[in-house]
Amino acid sequence: MLVLVLGVSVAQSAAASPNARVQSAPSPEGGAGVPAPKPTATLSSHGVATARCATTCTVVLQAHRRAHLHSYRVRLERTLPAPATVTMRLPGEALRRLGRGRALFSVEIDGTPIASRTVTIG
Repeated sequence: MLVLVLGVSVAQSAAASPNARVQSAPSPEGGAGVPAPKPTATLSSHGVATARCATTCTVVLQAHRRAHLHSYRVRLERTLPAPATVTMRLPGEALRRLGRGRALFSVEIDGTPIASRTVTIG
């Protein structure tokens, strides 16, 4: 039902009012103008990483340890489809290459550092 007031419809007069609120129609998920949620990652005290991405992303878990004269570095990389969650742990062989002691673990998503933590291996 359309009500006319002095030749102007109610919808038109409300839109022309300075106090009228204009609400845009909700855009479909992932539509233009809606930013994707930021990727997140956590690292446990045992060196286990959990990463979440809303879009396709590359997750890298790496660890390095400095000894007297040498530096040791290991790395694990996974590409995730969108949306996805992954739990990553360095394999036993990589941990043996690092050796015993404290190592710095870090998680990068698409080249951006997200989380880091010192973990004692041994």
